[in-house]
Amino acid sequence: MKTILLSLALVGLMSASSFAADSSDQSEIRKAQKARIDAVVHADRAELETVLADDLTYVHSSGALDTKKSYIDSLLSKRVIYEGIETSDLNFRKHGNTWVLTAKAVLHIKTADRQTALPVRITEVYVKHGDHWQLEAYQSTRLPETK
Repeated sequence: MKTILLSLALVGLMSASSFAADSSDQSEIRKAQKARIDAVVHADRAELETVLADDLTYVHSSGALDTKKSYIDSLLSKRVIYEGIETSDLNFRKHGNTWVLTAKAVLHIKTADRQTALPVRITEVYVKHGDHWQLEAYQSTRLPETK
């Protein structure tokens, strides 16, 4: 009986430890996402180089595909300016050293001829490289307009 109770206590401690690590990772993912959003809004090349993985796959809601280089070049060109990005309904799932984040977002975009608030659903994949998390893959899908 003592062995069973000890085993249950150990499982409980391991689960609590895992939960604490997961909570810590989620906090780090939120920070990485915020750093990425800030870098996009400010077209900050140095920060983008840090927060985006070298083999990034970035799929826009239009279906356009970018690599890390083409995405950064596009942001720095200022053809499209992200004035802000609001996220909600965040959902985190862990797979080893990889986190998948799904959410809703509103992209506040400015082009030469208009400003748009684009509602999308996003999937972001973060992988830990060394001591920091990087965006490895991004996919957005435009949400229907609501009136």
